[in-house]
Amino acid sequence: MLIMDLQLQGKTVMVAAASKGIGYAIALQCAREGANVSMASRDPDAISTAAKQIAEQTGARVQGYCFDAKSADSIDAWVQATLTDFGPVSGLVVNAGGPPLGSFNSSVMPTGRPLLN
Repeated sequence: MLIMDLQLQGKTVMVAAASKGIGYAIALQCAREGANVSMASRDPDAISTAAKQIAEQTGARVQGYCFDAKSADSIDAWVQATLTDFGPVSGLVVNAGGPPLGSFNSSVMPTGRPLLN
């Protein structure tokens, strides 16, 4: 069921952190809208499986790439591979995995200090 036309037919969209969760859902919807989808994740097996599932479900051109969002070289390699495989990119979804599982009270800030004192 198409809720709205995002005008993605034939365009290429890159989606980061797309092996599961929100990133996967965004990649799936883009493919349903007719976009070519370049999906990336740091887990090569998970992104390969996710890309294959979306391609089978939608018939869209979908490719999974392994990358590390903390590495400029890795991001550049993903972009270059996408340009080679699909041509010009029309959209980019910047997404990231969530924090480690745990309660809010046990979470710490990047400085190592607890969120709540």
